[in-house]
Amino acid sequence: MLPSVNAKQILKMANERGFTLVELLIVIMIIAAIAGGVVLSLDDTEDEAGLQISRSEIVKVKEAILKFKLDTGYLPGQGPFRLCNDGGAIPDGSVVNPSDPCNKDNLPSYVPNFPAVAQKKWFDSPANFWLLFGRDDPCPDTVPSTPVLDEKSPLCRTGHPLEAWNPNTRRGWRGPYLSRIGEGLVDVGDNLTQAGCGSPEAGTVLSQVRGVADPFDARPVNANTYFVWRTLPDDTDATTHADDPHTKWGRPYLMFDLANNKARIVGLGKNRRFDIGVEVGGICPPDGDDIVLDILK
Repeated sequence: MLPSVNAKQILKMANERGFTLVELLIVIMIIAAIAGGVVLSLDDTEDEAGLQISRSEIVKVKEAILKFKLDTGYLPGQGPFRLCNDGGAIPDGSVVNPSDPCNKDNLPSYVPNFPAVAQKKWFDSPANFWLLFGRDDPCPDTVPSTPVLDEKSPLCRTGHPLEAWNPNTRRGWRGPYLSRIGEGLVDVGDNLTQAGCGSPEAGTVLSQVRGVADPFDARPVNANTYFVWRTLPDDTDATTHADDPHTKWGRPYLMFDLANNKARIVGLGKNRRFDIGVEVGGICPPDGDDIVLDILK
């Protein structure tokens, strides 16, 4: 016989203890299941709560991306925000060097320490949400005569019209567009392409990618090689970025095809794996239990 449960007592305990959102959803779902005479496993209940939170978080990420586009006229990483390829905003107006294509001055302070190829792959990683957060370290002073219009802007000191919000033109970067909840620095594989082909669990490790974690806690994979998360420090000492990896953390959300009308956000779902579908026209749509949300629809 199922025991009697006082819902008010359980919710009172939750409030006193300070449960997380996942735990509160689990409590509510257990109460509903008991009231209906249904027996659920804790794992199933936790996964269902995680799915609800993940769907809600993906919608918020989409809203942040669309706000970025409304303010700047571009999706993240496009136009002048493509700081690691032709067309990116370069402070001195110089032409991009194909063998060293990144505007190092405007990337986070620890990225220029990477090899040139790794810098571009870091910037292009589908797990990288850095442009939506903005800078955490001081704006570069390579051109001291150029004023700083927005210290957090990825375009700070470039002199570009979109460097900061202009109330007259109603254009410009005015982030951060995402809060710091659930974010951090994650190690992912460079095998995953911007079209969604490949795997984030393969290839050379791209370290310290500015990611956003879903609610499905899990351990890193492949002998602690991929999906290793670290908390972003509150200071600007780049040496602290590699400290204290989390034992367990969520999987990173991913952004694909921001350069075309197939732009989408993907969550890895409760199986915590990126499930690749059949490639069609150079695009690899997610499969399995991945959570997908089109950005422009």
